[in-house]
Amino acid sequence: MSEEQRHPLEPKAVGKGLDAHRHSPLDPQSYLAGSQHPYSPFPGNALKWDSIVYDDGTTYEGLTREGVPHGKGVMVFGNGVGAGFQRAKRGERYEGEFAFGFAHGLGMHTGVDGEIYRGEYLLGKRHGCGAVVDMQPYYKQVAKGANPTEAWENTLPQIKASMQYGTWKKDLMAGSSGSSRFCPLPEVQGTLQEVEEVLTRARMFQYKPDGDVTFMAVQDAKGIPISTFQDPLHYPHNTKFLAPGPLGQCHPIPDSAEVREQMLKHARNYERIYNSYNLPYQSTPGSDMAKAIDAFKAQLAAWQKKLKRIQELEQRRLRRLERRSGVKPDAPKEEEAGRGHGRGRQPPQPVEEEDDGDIDDEDLIASTSGMDSPTGASSQQTGAASNKWGGLPPPTAFGSVSLGMHRAMTGFGCFMEHLAQRAQRRRCLTRPRH
Repeated sequence: MSEEQRHPLEPKAVGKGLDAHRHSPLDPQSYLAGSQHPYSPFPGNALKWDSIVYDDGTTYEGLTREGVPHGKGVMVFGNGVGAGFQRAKRGERYEGEFAFGFAHGLGMHTGVDGEIYRGEYLLGKRHGCGAVVDMQPYYKQVAKGANPTEAWENTLPQIKASMQYGTWKKDLMAGSSGSSRFCPLPEVQGTLQEVEEVLTRARMFQYKPDGDVTFMAVQDAKGIPISTFQDPLHYPHNTKFLAPGPLGQCHPIPDSAEVREQMLKHARNYERIYNSYNLPYQSTPGSDMAKAIDAFKAQLAAWQKKLKRIQELEQRRLRRLERRSGVKPDAPKEEEAGRGHGRGRQPPQPVEEEDDGDIDDEDLIASTSGMDSPTGASSQQTGAASNKWGGLPPPTAFGSVSLGMHRAMTGFGCFMEHLAQRAQRRRCLTRPRH
């Protein structure tokens, strides 16, 4: 059926949309507009947050577009299925990325039987790199009344043994990470880290005030909806010390050992993170950082010594040029001119001072620009210096010092780079392996 014969309310037929780039090279997705293809763009309406309770008991909290889950969110299944899943039991949940109502991208599926899958999804199906783990041994011990911490420590070996890394294709595991044909273990671990970031953002859309899911899930014993901790205006009894600003300062911390222990735990955690990303001012003697600081101090002392030597050589050269020209640096020009043309006066003779050493033009790049060039032999020397620099006056004294400092900085940078390559690697902050 041609485009002209299609009814306005009938969806456009594009099949799998594999030739979309041929019809619209600049924007292939625009060719899918008006069809039922999962990648068909919406005609408008930006993303917005929504809290939806469907007729079968399924709930969704997250971003939507035209009322359809799109972006990041959390879906808890009721008596039916959704997000492209073919089968799901009541109470199972999917957290992660959505696209046009489908679970698409990175996400995590938690089953009621204890199976947890984290990885990539394609239109509601496990497809790509991921990992699956069986948490049923832990759930069984908790259901029997065991302490959650002790139950986790006891069942951790079994949980690690049940974990499988690999590649999924259309909801079926195609192979483990041990084969080169499938996702290698480093790629799967990188995918799991990205999944954790997506889950953190998706869970931020849960239990917002005035949401349909909040009214349905957060109720008291009589079925009346109650406010949650996410309500910025409501703080339950004995929790107002958590309020920001002056309100929180008006209420003391409860005299509870558990509350104080949790606050100290978070403070220690923040301190550990801060120390992991910030270097201490006082390093441990004998450590790599202490060696680097000592090397920097030695290099800095060498800088200062070299700079002092450059300044001394520059001053000696300037005095030498002044003796050759016969002009004292502190004598005004008018006085020198009067002395040169006065009656019965002889021009000033250069005073032979004790020579500081033979310093020629190759010893130091010095400056004579800005100084009046005298006639005679000195003029020839100035002209020779100008010819040496291509007809331009030699660099200034400041330029000479800057050039020396630049060379010293370059050498120190190379030294620190070699030192960093030989230094022991710092332990990076990673997520717990379990």
